[in-house]
Amino acid sequence: NVKKLPTVKELQTEYAQLLADKKKALEDDLHRYELNVKAYELLGEARDTFAVGHSVPVMEAFDRYYECVTGEHAGNVQAAPDMTIRYREQGMYRDSQTLSSGLADILGACVRVAIVDSMYQDEKPMLIMDDPFVNLDDRNMAGAKKFVEKISEKYQILYFTCSQNRVL
Repeated sequence: NVKKLPTVKELQTEYAQLLADKKKALEDDLHRYELNVKAYELLGEARDTFAVGHSVPVMEAFDRYYECVTGEHAGNVQAAPDMTIRYREQGMYRDSQTLSSGLADILGACVRVAIVDSMYQDEKPMLIMDDPFVNLDDRNMAGAKKFVEKISEKYQILYFTCSQNRVL
């Protein structure tokens, strides 16, 4: 049982087809890469446009909500142009990831509702809150209840929780 070796012509044809397949795959990959680069650029432009148009109204609404929840002015809190929140502690602004879970919950809820305020001037969407204050202690929970009561004047809210302690 002798196996016949391919001819030079058959090898050339096979390798030409492999080369054509690889060129097609490379072209497809380059096209996907170009689309990803363009999408990245457009998303960056959209982020910058959003930040320019919304950062002041968002920060103003955030200040009101933060004061409602904590009873303090938001002087130690700053919204960056990309809508991330930084908190000043011991004279330095720190990323919100360094905060306690409870304070991060408060800041996150306030900034999200502030963004909604800025985005929806006329039409008011329904807000769905899935246990947004799970990490709050009893002292801050009272402020969170005031916050939800305040935003419920403007928005219909679906509020989900698994704890009797966080029932509004």
